[in-house]
Amino acid sequence: MPQNAYGHAASLSLCKSVLLVPFDQATAEKGLSKLLALDIATGKKVWQANRPVANSWPTPIVIHHGQGEQVILSGDPWVMGYDAKDGKELWRAKCYSGDVAPSPVFAAGLVFVANDPGKLFAIRPTARAT
Repeated sequence: MPQNAYGHAASLSLCKSVLLVPFDQATAEKGLSKLLALDIATGKKVWQANRPVANSWPTPIVIHHGQGEQVILSGDPWVMGYDAKDGKELWRAKCYSGDVAPSPVFAAGLVFVANDPGKLFAIRPTARAT
């Protein structure tokens, strides 16, 4: 059972033969949040990305950008891009505070994220992790 107020409410995503499972929980300081990539044929873990975020509920998206595929997932306080092959963090942008439920959207070469109260961010998914 995840450590958050609403339980596991994020949807899963597919990237080729990998099931992406967001599992953000508790506070960032507790270090419990992660993004899991599971082989859909065997259920075995392909990779895991530990995430420095608090409990969040967005669905990860997969984008084709630059030299390959990226998995984009947001959570308080970061929007983060991961290499879809191995889960390596490619970039992050600090945007959020509080509960994060809206999923990112990719259009016109930008990642768009929103959060209450009325904040919208547009991010170029080519930045580097800080």
